[in-house]
Amino acid sequence: LLPQYFRGLEGESCPIRIFILQKSFIEARTWGRVLGCSEDFIKADHPQRWIADQAEFINAQLASAQNRATSPKRVVVLGVSEGGDIVPVLARHIDGVTHAAILANGGMNPLDAYRLQASKHGFNIAPNALQNMRPDAAAHRIAGRTWRYWFELGQLKHTEGLLTLTMPLLVAMGEADQAVPIESAHYLGDQFTQHGKSNLTLLSYPHADHALQSNT
Repeated sequence: LLPQYFRGLEGESCPIRIFILQKSFIEARTWGRVLGCSEDFIKADHPQRWIADQAEFINAQLASAQNRATSPKRVVVLGVSEGGDIVPVLARHIDGVTHAAILANGGMNPLDAYRLQASKHGFNIAPNALQNMRPDAAAHRIAGRTWRYWFELGQLKHTEGLLTLTMPLLVAMGEADQAVPIESAHYLGDQFTQHGKSNLTLLSYPHADHALQSNT
């Protein structure tokens, strides 16, 4: 999807492989959710499934490349928006990953970031509903997502996971992002400073939105 974005990286210092995380059951007709999401997508749209699918694919790809002369020396796991929430999990548990990158996700624990953004922009959702959900509410949906989606999202200790990484980490956000609060990126930067870690490169772009595009 982003060939021009990465042009020039291949072969500059060594072979590199970049895995851009994607969910299951994404089809061209549902891009941007103009026509809505399929039931298969909704049922598979939860972090445990994201992690399992990505780990299976990345491990298979790296295994098939091991004996090639052009086997990648650098392996980057890149997550955009929600994909960023599972980057630290994959980076820690997949052998061979050397770099991590997150776009349009500031690194704050997902539900904390969601509540902050809801408060800032008046989303039509009660933050307490996310705290009090129980497994017997599995059939109920909040903001179009299943109980399992919200419950598993709440189990992700995103900031803590990023702090455990020792590999180079790039995090980039638009300051006018309407989906994720820019404050979450500031928070992550403060956490890395407080923990004496220097492997984070944090970038913010004035006037840029969730797609890192500027409307000015």
